[in-house]
Amino acid sequence: MVEMNILSKPMPKRRRAAGGQDSEESVASLAMYIVALVGLIFQVVAIAIGLFYLLDNRSSSQTFDVGLEGILWVGGFIVYASEGINLVFPLMAAMKNPDKFLGCPSLLCAGMITLAAFAVVLVMAGSYSTYNVVFFIFLGTPTSTLGQAVKICAAAGIFCTYPIQLNVAYHFIVLTILFALMSPPHIQYFMGVIGSLCLSFLTFIMPGLIPFCTKNYGKAYWMAVVAVLAFVRGAMLLLSWLNISLKWTQADFSNYQTYC
Repeated sequence: MVEMNILSKPMPKRRRAAGGQDSEESVASLAMYIVALVGLIFQVVAIAIGLFYLLDNRSSSQTFDVGLEGILWVGGFIVYASEGINLVFPLMAAMKNPDKFLGCPSLLCAGMITLAAFAVVLVMAGSYSTYNVVFFIFLGTPTSTLGQAVKICAAAGIFCTYPIQLNVAYHFIVLTILFALMSPPHIQYFMGVIGSLCLSFLTFIMPGLIPFCTKNYGKAYWMAVVAVLAFVRGAMLLLSWLNISLKWTQADFSNYQTYC
């Protein structure tokens, strides 16, 4: 009995330690939700201001015909600005039945369809309407108040949300950006390169390979069809931006303003 009492004495300390660890995990989880929410708010504000400029015909400055390469070009910015990894993990962790997050129909499926439709609309509008493709999100009037606000909001949103995913892609980004990001010190080029060279793998190419690796094709092979479309989309983004990055090595940006 004495030995049992002696052995049982450290137990309260262990319980307190476990309770303290649970408390730290709860605080860390809450902090992740708050940071993700703040980042989402900044992203929504940036997109809203961008839409305001997009619908303002007085700012029209289109000077060339937009082809498939131009549509893929602005697509890189859309993928960068609207990629929603900051919502997926907190939402899935908060669900009582996270299994319902996947499959078809499911929350993820509906969200991806909505995001894809939103991206297509913005890509087409940005390509054929006002900002010479590249200036749909990163405005052609960088000295204006709204022009600065949209870039600050986009940068703040990315600062809050992208560390969640870029920790995984860190080495890939470092190796890629050193070769692909060339001399022009324009922030929109940096964002476009990351959107296409990094996020094309993270959001299109790798998810497109999952059904074939797991041999889970869904009913009537719907997952296989979606995976093929995602893979083709990601490959087109990747190849188009590799081509554009190579062109930047020969471009002369000495007469262009450096945007913040």
